[in-house]
Amino acid sequence: MKTRTKSLYRYAAFTVPLLTMLSAPARADYQIQIISPPDAVSAQAFGLNNAGIVTGVADDGTMVRSFTYDLKSGEYNYIEAAGEFSALEISNTGVIVGDLGDMCAIRDAKGDISTFPPPSNAPDSFCQARGVNSMGRVSGFEVAADGTWTGFIYDTKQATYETFLPSPTHIPVGLDERGRLAGNVFLFPDEAYPGSPFGNYGYIRRTDGTFKFFTIEPVSGLISTRARSITESGTIAGWYLDLDDTGIGFVARSFIIPDTGDVEYEQITLTDDQLLYASPCDPNVPAAPGPGYQLLTDVFAAQIRHDGVVVGSCQDTWVDPATGDSVSYLNGLLATPVK
Repeated sequence: MKTRTKSLYRYAAFTVPLLTMLSAPARADYQIQIISPPDAVSAQAFGLNNAGIVTGVADDGTMVRSFTYDLKSGEYNYIEAAGEFSALEISNTGVIVGDLGDMCAIRDAKGDISTFPPPSNAPDSFCQARGVNSMGRVSGFEVAADGTWTGFIYDTKQATYETFLPSPTHIPVGLDERGRLAGNVFLFPDEAYPGSPFGNYGYIRRTDGTFKFFTIEPVSGLISTRARSITESGTIAGWYLDLDDTGIGFVARSFIIPDTGDVEYEQITLTDDQLLYASPCDPNVPAAPGPGYQLLTDVFAAQIRHDGVVVGSCQDTWVDPATGDSVSYLNGLLATPVK
């Protein structure tokens, strides 16, 4: 398969559940489990709670459905919804958030799904919830008709909204239990700091509403960093674009880094033990479709739990540099630190 009907990344996949050790060029030791319902041709994982429930979306070749996966029992279950519901995050209380159609959506612990519009919602806008914590706070973004993305935090108990950082691209994602938020935003020149270039910056939004912006050391001047999750102890997970090992182009690599404190901006050079990456991600990836193809792998960390376990997605892509033809395989993944 080369395409999928709905994806937060790019391609379709065919996978079966497996367990393996992360292979070279891994920089940190993780045990990797591929997450994909048995009948799926592609899958992505986004959320993980303390009870060991993973949330994600999967394509069975005819439609895209959300699923949960129980790490303890090994069971997959599809989420029934009156429409195409994307399960993008799960709290420790079992609340799942995402989108249903063009609306932000919440699935409560009983399984009931409801939608909610930010105050600025209009018929031609799009809203997606991306993070939720046990305190009843939900993060997400709304895209207006003019293409502006605006982040928000919605307090479900007080029915109040905080909006921030309108931008051409803005994805607020991971909320910790204290209310800190990890995400990424496109900033214009001089917005991150005096003299800063334009690009996608990772950020941490503190509980007082102030921001720390950061980038992973840019490659060839490319500013492209995405923060996706922060734990109560201040560990941040996300991904960035890097030059690939073949010289063909760029690939996504994931990072696990500490929050270094109350600075307004930080450029980070990763140490070996802060990189979560392997190519191929799936050791059972099908062989190259023909001579001359080279393998590229993207690894997208989505959420990190307090014990260091990471969920996300990975994509192995065979590319023919001469023709530009490609075949890709997209999987959810669970990365468990090896102690």
